[in-house]
Amino acid sequence: MYNPDIHKTAREVMYAIFPDIGELPIKGGWGLSKEDAVIIDKNDSIVNKLQPFNGLAIEYLFMEYLNYLDLITFKPLESCYSGIRYKLIKQELITDDDTCNIYDKMKIEVTCFTDKDWDELKNEWDNNHLDENFDEKAHDDKRNSKMMSIERTMWFEISSFI
Repeated sequence: MYNPDIHKTAREVMYAIFPDIGELPIKGGWGLSKEDAVIIDKNDSIVNKLQPFNGLAIEYLFMEYLNYLDLITFKPLESCYSGIRYKLIKQELITDDDTCNIYDKMKIEVTCFTDKDWDELKNEWDNNHLDENFDEKAHDDKRNSKMMSIERTMWFEISSFI
């Protein structure tokens, strides 16, 4: 079980809660602002130098699992979300003139449902979608009305691999 007193950095938290994704070659913050950017480090000791480095894949992996932390892991059981998806809305490279650091600023849209709504929609679909009288459009309309949408901007300092 996660203990916030032991694990303090994004790297430690991600690895403690999601060990199956492996330790990420990151340092810095949680990426919710430029000042708190996730620093992706191609030169980290855990990086296998015999394999090509894919920093963009690390960015996407980090964003995916950050959404799980925010919408499931750190929520009370009765306030969790399901059907979590995200898509990129905008991406831009920014060079800081003072430090010469290069940032990947990514704006994403996260969509999800409350667990209650997800279960209701899933049961409705599972129990009825093969019935010829099932109104798929009404189901989709209901699904769209219950879907929550959150916009998030993520910052990654990517100077080591760009």
